[in-house]
Amino acid sequence: MKRLYLDSNVFISLAKREMDFNFRGLFIEAEQFFEKAKENKDILILSSHTIKEIRAKILWTNEEIIALLQKGNLVELIKIQETDYEKALFISKKGIHFEDAMHVALAIKAKCDCIITFNKKDFEVTQDLIPAEEPLLFS
Repeated sequence: MKRLYLDSNVFISLAKREMDFNFRGLFIEAEQFFEKAKENKDILILSSHTIKEIRAKILWTNEEIIALLQKGNLVELIKIQETDYEKALFISKKGIHFEDAMHVALAIKAKCDCIITFNKKDFEVTQDLIPAEEPLLFS
């Protein structure tokens, strides 16, 4: 059982049934990830920061977002505190966008094993703090 911090793009790909420019079915990979996480009894960590990003792209309520994730998956919610902004600001000095630095800070705070994202390259400079993996590549 692992603690997996969920980046918003994994949820958005699932909900919007997204494909990338190479016709890669991101939503299929997201579905397979959620099934694997359920089988492994992994805990999905969802932050208020992630929910804010999801709601900016999809007009769903917080309850609808959480309900979709909780279908058979263990979900833990974490909220942002003032000290998280300070940690994210410090992490952003490594050369990562502040919004992604916030995900890193929250994943570390929640004692996650890794960040699950389709934008692994965005987290390359913070691999020494917490690994980032694509949905189908985490083990």
